[in-house]
Amino acid sequence: RIELHLELGTLYQNKGAYGKAIEQYLSVLHTGGTKSAYVPYSLLYKNISFCQTELGNYQQAIQTQEELLRYYETHHQFNGILTCWQ
Repeated sequence: RIELHLELGTLYQNKGAYGKAIEQYLSVLHTGGTKSAYVPYSLLYKNISFCQTELGNYQQAIQTQEELLRYYETHHQFNGILTCWQ
């Protein structure tokens, strides 16, 4: 089920149906899909933020990115993501 939501989210995102893509990505989050090795938390939130930006929801996109940063701070991976962004 998680894989289907992730795949649908990607298909909707590629089609430009960003609202539907966000719904599918959030379904993955709500079912705990990010706890599995095949659903990277950072990719999921990056995609949600991208879709929010494309919809013009800039404040939501910023909040999504801040949530991702809090996740990395909590899981002691913060230094790695900063290195990737430099």
